[in-house]
Amino acid sequence: MRLFERIMADLQQDEYFKKFKFHKGRSVLSRKDAGREEIIKLEHHSDIYPVYQIQIYPVYGVKFNILHKWFNKFEVRQSRWCRWDESVYYKSDSSNVDVNFGNYFTFNENKTGYETEYLRFRNELFSCSNFFFPRFKTLEDLYKFRVIPMLEDTKQPGFQEYYFQPEAYCNSRFRITGTTEWVFETLALCLIVAPENYSRLKEILLEHIELMQKCHEPNMERYYHRLDEIFDYLEHYDFSKELAKMNKQ
Repeated sequence: MRLFERIMADLQQDEYFKKFKFHKGRSVLSRKDAGREEIIKLEHHSDIYPVYQIQIYPVYGVKFNILHKWFNKFEVRQSRWCRWDESVYYKSDSSNVDVNFGNYFTFNENKTGYETEYLRFRNELFSCSNFFFPRFKTLEDLYKFRVIPMLEDTKQPGFQEYYFQPEAYCNSRFRITGTTEWVFETLALCLIVAPENYSRLKEILLEHIELMQKCHEPNMERYYHRLDEIFDYLEHYDFSKELAKMNKQ
């Protein structure tokens, strides 16, 4: 059995992680509940010097499908790249005053120290899951974390996010991490939770969009010519059925 496969097999036997679905070939664990999905990505790479070893970097995410589904009409990426998009995510090396976990885990082919490292790995997955997932149980939780700091122009410490990083494009106050879809997801979030603040947030994000376009951000260039169409579709989209399903469950 390959080393990573053994790690995954051991994890699947764990009483807590049995509650998750293991997605072979994607190194992902997920658990769904009422339109919301908890995701653990086990990003990893191997090295052959001085011995074959694997380093694993866990990423924890929560996805509210309602924020992503409506945008399928405009999505330009292949579905396999979108499947594991998170609405918010957290890496164990994030700077956060509430938690201090390790950055990565190293397993050797000769299995030296395997049990010790596996126990540390398992315990951190458990601790981070129970630290992160409960903080984003509802759309309101995400709104308070993501949108309010934008409206108030304040910095939100903690979880890895898409904004408030001064080194971003053209020194914008938002940070982009390889995609631009978050802009439209955030607008949908505001429209659902606090529609009275939608116009103000749209104005803020339009300013940021123009900065991205000015800096030739390639991901935004794919959508820029369709902005009016996207906004019109979002502003007339009926989220009621999806919200009813979420609330019912």
